Amino acid sequence: MSANLYVINAALKTIESIPLTQGLEQIKQIIGFDSIETDSIDKVGNTLYFDEDCFLKESKNLGKFQIDTLAPVAGVGVIVLQKSTDPLVLETPSITLENVKSRIKFS
Repeated sequence: MSANLYVINAALKTIESIPLTQGLEQIKQIIGFDSIETDSIDKVGNTLYFDEDCFLKESKNLGKFQIDTLAPVAGVGVIVLQKSTDPLVLETPSITLENVKSRIKFS
């Protein structure tokens, strides 16, 4: 079974679904940094991955986005479903892309 992930690009103000092919390494490549942090966006395991230092970076060129009431994130974020305690077991988010789009504000 193939999995997808959702990529949020604050600079371009885009949210898209792409195939998940390389797990955590792919997420690091998409975000552009090895130092990544996570934040749960609901109670079922949908998780936002983002650059750990995004709060410290100048965001003029990176842009920012915010999901619900979480702190604004600069740059690129990735949403996957992480139901397992093993960080390498990642699945397609259980929420729809349309749901994610309705919950994000760009600034």
